[in-house]
Amino acid sequence: MKILLFGDWRDNAGPANVNKSLIQHADADMLYIKSARGIKRVIEVFYKLLVSDVVLFSAYGGLKFFKIAKRLGKKVAILKHGDLKFEGEINHQFVPANQIADDMMRQDEADAIICASEKYSEWVAEHYPQYKDKLSWVNNGVDIEPRPKRNKNKNVIAIGGGNRAIKNNINVCKAIEKLNAQGANITVESFGAVYPQNPSLDTQFPFVKVMGQMDREAYLEELDKVPLYVDAAYCESFGISPIEALICNCSLLISSHVGALSVFKETNMELVKDCDDVEEIAQKISKLLDKGNASELLNAVDYEKSSGDYAYKRLKWICRGLKDGKILK
Repeated sequence: MKILLFGDWRDNAGPANVNKSLIQHADADMLYIKSARGIKRVIEVFYKLLVSDVVLFSAYGGLKFFKIAKRLGKKVAILKHGDLKFEGEINHQFVPANQIADDMMRQDEADAIICASEKYSEWVAEHYPQYKDKLSWVNNGVDIEPRPKRNKNKNVIAIGGGNRAIKNNINVCKAIEKLNAQGANITVESFGAVYPQNPSLDTQFPFVKVMGQMDREAYLEELDKVPLYVDAAYCESFGISPIEALICNCSLLISSHVGALSVFKETNMELVKDCDDVEEIAQKISKLLDKGNASELLNAVDYEKSSGDYAYKRLKWICRGLKDGKILK
């Protein structure tokens, strides 16, 4: 059986990093496009389409090759890392109607939709019940190896995703505002891009320090000094940032909608249940700054089933089933 992975693996964006990890852990059964441009790329794409049994489209794009793969009678699957329609609406971000229509068409016509985490597959099933019978999942592979412990700054929390509304960082900042009014004196370090369609967090909250986008090693060195990472997102297909924070020995407070929950075994992990409940978020931040959970969570990671090697093996298992006309859950 041959699997063709169609998607960017050169960039540092989330889906590209997932693709890189799959390629890194793959065997000879997985093909991917190595040529960057020109006639050489076209020839390579058509040859690998012809010899493959299953074609995987990771993230958006590649629509014309999606249509060609379907015409060739190939089994086609989408690796679903997010949702254009939902994310565009909640982030107040204009997404052209034709892009949303193309994305929906791909999901309608795909033989399988493979979600970036088991948790995210539950969200997709709830919001798109018409796809329930062709949903499966592969947790994004993360090789978790904790960094050496460093002294942590007191009364600092980190958030990711900048000012994207889906990340719900506004309510996290309102929770800190509430705690600071009670004398807590907490600083928020905000990592990620600042998007022009939403106000920058530091213009609304004086205790926010915008760190922006950073090189990975510099980012991890900053997290080494932070005691608590908060991800209260309304929806997160996986979310590598909380895992990177845990690698840096940060305690975690995340919402029940974050896909990275799928890498943990059973745990009594503190979760944000209601993303709009500022009081709940404030109480749980205060509790975790007082007594962290990093060691507990590192012990609760399912290291085998969260690994890049396991992710590829599960993906290959799903593709083998798809080749035989089955949707393996």
